[in-house]
Amino acid sequence: MRSTLSKKLPPLASTANPIDLTGSATNAMYKFVLDTVLPTNYVDMALVMAQMQLPGMTQDLAEYIIEARRYGKPVIVYGISENDDAKAFKTRLEESGVPTYDRLETAARALRALYEYAKVRHGLRSKVMNIH
Repeated sequence: MRSTLSKKLPPLASTANPIDLTGSATNAMYKFVLDTVLPTNYVDMALVMAQMQLPGMTQDLAEYIIEARRYGKPVIVYGISENDDAKAFKTRLEESGVPTYDRLETAARALRALYEYAKVRHGLRSKVMNIH
């Protein structure tokens, strides 16, 4: 997967976990990364750091993030700035059911809760399947 990512991302971008698109990030890069990693078995969820003040970022990123939910994996967004474009971006995501957080710590806690919930749910499903 890292080689696939490296072919289309700038040389300074990190393709390790966590993927870092750097300050040169564009909507297209985010879309490419989400469409590359979310369908795999290696990734269970995504935390998207959306810095709307970057020159390559537009409202279209919200649509790409909303579309990425088609992979059936949680996508959480954090780091949204407070300018008017960012507020519209955040509103669009939240209206579509995508959680947004202003602080990394809060977003990380949300991901942890999702992870714990998935463990419990998977454990319960395994027990039910073993009963039958």
